[in-house]
Amino acid sequence: MSKFPDLKIIYKHYIVITCFIFSIYFFYLLIKFSNSGIDITDEGYYLNWISNPYDYKSSVSQFGFFYHPIFVTFNESIVNLRRINLLFNFIITYWLIYLLIKPLIKLQKINFFYHQTLLIGFSLFIFLSINIFTPNYNSLTLQGLIITCIGVLIIENSVKKFGFFLISLGGWMVFMGKPSSALILAIIVSVYLMTKKNSFYSIFLCSLIACILLLCSSIIIDGSPILFFERILMDMEHYKLFGAGYTVKDLSKSIITITAKPELQNTYALFLTIISMLLFFLFLFFLFFLNLKNYKYNYSFKIIFLSIVLVLFILIQFVNLHWLSIFERYQKLQIFSILLFSIFFVLNFFNFNLIKTLRALNLRLILLFLFLPYVYAFGSNVNLLKKSLEAGIFIYWQV
Repeated sequence: MSKFPDLKIIYKHYIVITCFIFSIYFFYLLIKFSNSGIDITDEGYYLNWISNPYDYKSSVSQFGFFYHPIFVTFNESIVNLRRINLLFNFIITYWLIYLLIKPLIKLQKINFFYHQTLLIGFSLFIFLSINIFTPNYNSLTLQGLIITCIGVLIIENSVKKFGFFLISLGGWMVFMGKPSSALILAIIVSVYLMTKKNSFYSIFLCSLIACILLLCSSIIIDGSPILFFERILMDMEHYKLFGAGYTVKDLSKSIITITAKPELQNTYALFLTIISMLLFFLFLFFLFFLNLKNYKYNYSFKIIFLSIVLVLFILIQFVNLHWLSIFERYQKLQIFSILLFSIFFVLNFFNFNLIKTLRALNLRLILLFLFLPYVYAFGSNVNLLKKSLEAGIFIYWQV
């Protein structure tokens, strides 16, 4: 009996184990590097606000009050605060990805280890948007949007009050992080719920739970809803005095302009980006789509080719080679490659029917996810299109 089929099995397991190990390795790096670096401008503001939120009598964003109990619980350690934030991001993203792909792979025969590799690969994508590890109003807004989506997916599968609670909880978290985003989210979620049965009941229940959470927050923070409302109004006045926020002209320009100084003006960076992408997709082509006539040599070549790439990757990670410094700006793409690795693996080896998969997706969910990056960006005193990329995970998951 020929032993060639065993080589194909080895190749499959080799890819899955590689994806799994490197996914865990990247998560380890994130946890490890939480012990390094501090930005004395923005991060200094975040840490002061989290460590002593009650010292300030005006604030639009209440993220300091949200993260303060966590900060105190873990002995006021900045490192622990960062790590808890990273872990929380990963857990809720893992939960969301699980709910997203569960109906798409329920008919596929994927064992537990392969399934976890795919889930972890997708979940790591949440970290592409992180520039500062310390939690802040942006991280709280993003976390709230993810939890809102989890609630939406739960009520999509079966109408459960727990799903309504999660939608309300996520909306409350977004409000605590960025009230302007919470306003847009409330409108979008309301429109979404109107397309379902018992829409009035759904909107009323979500609004009621969110109001209860907000009422409790106002009492804990300021002792009364009136004082809490005055806190927000006072800080809005401060925004006007400092010239912060958008004018109508700034907002319109922000929507249609990506950036005042496009990175594409740097031809050297553009050249390296294109070369990196071409090399990466050439690697995927060889790995998944190149099939030699000789069955034995086909998988032998792929195993050797993958091993060479892994050796190069290890050299980049662990060997101090000066010429490799040009790739520092592309370190985030290494995590992106794990995601693509997982996607190609599933599509190639488990024969996903892409047409049926697209038909199975809910159009309402697709539209909701497309709007969420702009919900995240709305109210930021920066370019909206550029800011929305930080929450691009809601779009990437659909691609």
